[in-house]
Amino acid sequence: MNDNESIKSAIRRIVSAGNVDSVDFLDCFVTKVYQEDEEQYGTIDVKTLSGGMLINGVLLSAIEDNTRGEIKLPTLLSEVTVAVVNGDMGYVVEYSHIDSHIIDANKKVSVGVTGVEDVTEEQDYDESEVDGLSSATTYTSQEISSLVVNDKSEISGSSALSASQFDTVINNVNERKTTKIHQNANTVQLSSGVSTVDVGSESVAVQSPSITLSNGGATQNAVLGTALQTVLNAFIDQVATITTSTAIGTQPILNAAAVLSLKSQVNSIISSVNFIE
Repeated sequence: MNDNESIKSAIRRIVSAGNVDSVDFLDCFVTKVYQEDEEQYGTIDVKTLSGGMLINGVLLSAIEDNTRGEIKLPTLLSEVTVAVVNGDMGYVVEYSHIDSHIIDANKKVSVGVTGVEDVTEEQDYDESEVDGLSSATTYTSQEISSLVVNDKSEISGSSALSASQFDTVINNVNERKTTKIHQNANTVQLSSGVSTVDVGSESVAVQSPSITLSNGGATQNAVLGTALQTVLNAFIDQVATITTSTAIGTQPILNAAAVLSLKSQVNSIISSVNFIE
């Protein structure tokens, strides 16, 4: 017995045990799907495959107010099975194709996949062994979190998003290395091993044993600005004190004042916003 026939059989059993007089099943195709911005949202219009009878306002579930909770929006012109109760109330019990599957839970929704080994002809599906690989996403009213697990049952990656922050972690389990991204309303932090980059609204800080600023192939060494400034000022001072012997005695060099004026230019080469260590 296929799933469609199982559903029909179960509904018939419910009908026979309750106060419902009759239930019929109609195979139909979808002629209209009402969207969220339409008053009839939660219903569809269909035509029966046999006889072409038009049925308007078919509910997408047995719950009359079904715009919350779980709702499936079928594909236009796809086939559906409609249960008609007591001749006047119809709702969809089976879909051939859907465009949207909306779940609006009160507490939590979890969606996941667990990998399994291939099943042989001698096995039942329930006897198949899991291969260790899995992924899952959990939704609550305050957070969305995801997890990916490798075949050694180790967490390969995870993420968590809330109203105040977003965190992502990627683990290279073979090399035992981790890369993380943390973001909130004020900062973004990227870290990998011992290296970190902190981006704020007014500053960026990079910490790492080695930093390269280039589009590739950098070979030049960076200069410590303050140290260079100190060396250049000392050099200017030494040059300005050079003397020379003349007919009237020892004299300073003629352009000593000009040499000393270079110190103001040296002082201006130091950035007030960029710093290195």
